[in-house]
Amino acid sequence: MDEPMIQTIPQDPTPTRHKTPWWKFAVGFLVIIALGIIVDAVWVQYFSPAAQNAKQMEEQYVSYEQQQKTYEEAMAQDTYGGKTPEETLALFIAALEKEDVDLASKYFSMDINLSKQKWVDFLTKLKNEGNMKRFAGDLKNTNHEINMDKDTAGILYTNKDNMAELQINMKLNNQIKIWKIESL
Repeated sequence: MDEPMIQTIPQDPTPTRHKTPWWKFAVGFLVIIALGIIVDAVWVQYFSPAAQNAKQMEEQYVSYEQQQKTYEEAMAQDTYGGKTPEETLALFIAALEKEDVDLASKYFSMDINLSKQKWVDFLTKLKNEGNMKRFAGDLKNTNHEINMDKDTAGILYTNKDNMAELQINMKLNNQIKIWKIESL
């Protein structure tokens, strides 16, 4: 029997490799490095906790500046008060004697919300109880002493036994140089 003939294909003793030029690997490596640097920079600049904190602090600072500007504008427009603590006190007492809650409240400083509502409420209660004129009389006729420095003043009211009964604290509105009542 005849054996089938197997044909053999001569094989090259050295395997063939496709040689890729070295510069393609170098370029690929540099692209990967560059992408890593870009991703890291974007992370640090926009998404890291430190970047988020910095952004939040910047927003808070802008908000603070706006509130400060609004407060300063309101203070510049708040013209009720006297050139001295005594003058402001006299104007306040005159408003109390007229039982004018609106006018009397204008001699108080604004709170951080640019409001004098707590003083309006206090004076309204005083008026509703029928004590507004009596309070004015007490302020007018009671012994008091004024202690003052550059931009604050304290008016201390004492009874006949020289015991403190009331203290009125005032502050100079430096925007327009008038004295405002801070607290009773």
